[in-house]
Amino acid sequence: MIPNFLSKYLNTYSLQRLKGIGLFCGIDYCAFFKPDRFYSRYEHSLNVALITYYFTKDKKATLAALFHDVSTPVFSHVIDFKNNDHLTQTSTEKKNKEILAQDQELLDYLAVDGITLDEVCDDHLYPIANSHRPKLCADRLEYLFATGIYITHSITKESAQYFFSNLTIVNNEIAFTDFSIAKEYFNAILPVLKLYQEKRNILILQLLADIIIQMNLDDRLLYTSSEQEILELIESEPKVSHLYHIFKNQTTIHFSTERKKEAYYVKQDVKVRYVDPLVNNQRLSSLDESVKKAIDSLISRKNTVYSYVL
Repeated sequence: MIPNFLSKYLNTYSLQRLKGIGLFCGIDYCAFFKPDRFYSRYEHSLNVALITYYFTKDKKATLAALFHDVSTPVFSHVIDFKNNDHLTQTSTEKKNKEILAQDQELLDYLAVDGITLDEVCDDHLYPIANSHRPKLCADRLEYLFATGIYITHSITKESAQYFFSNLTIVNNEIAFTDFSIAKEYFNAILPVLKLYQEKRNILILQLLADIIIQMNLDDRLLYTSSEQEILELIESEPKVSHLYHIFKNQTTIHFSTERKKEAYYVKQDVKVRYVDPLVNNQRLSSLDESVKKAIDSLISRKNTVYSYVL
């Protein structure tokens, strides 16, 4: 159930724009991946806010969670790849306050609620909403659930509810109360964590980034358009037709220790995403060797070959 104070913010331009931005960074439109459905940044943001409110009942923290993705451009972290920020993926987070400050309706609602913009423009002010890895927070919890449900199918809506029902707050951090359930959760999200580092995922994000670069679009369009609107521009631009054809239709990826000049290729690492949930005041990895090995493998993984498509 959406709290009454939250409802009015959902119709503001800053939130409504996110209905045209996907959570899955543009892979909805390529042949390599087939998410079960388009899952928007609006849905993600609302659910992160609801999780935050469930645990905190704090209006400011909840609004910060709701607004945390308002600066997300089309295709989300693809634009970090465009900005050569694929290892930290934070370059697109810098415009949050600027974008919120331009939404007068939203500012009016904040004034009525006695809340300042500075109190809600950065969700990192509220650890339950967003905190650094390996901690579990509302944002990380939600996007791992969504990706597990709609892409890797390693989580179901029922198992997500099962995991969620075992969560509590310990030292201002979302934590599990039961070791066995915490381990079940980790095993369920592990395919998602591996997906983020998959060579095909890296290739597709960089490929779409290179298409955007070659389009030479006004950067403002990336933050004001929907993904469908940008896709229409791409489809009408002959100079990117070859790359876009690969993006839309290619289903086979090749690997080589050498560059393939006749192919589109990438060789790079990406931001490592993982969680090491707290359970009984200890990190899960300190309680289970298999979890520790899995996390160590994610952290140490390096891309040593070229991935390419023809």
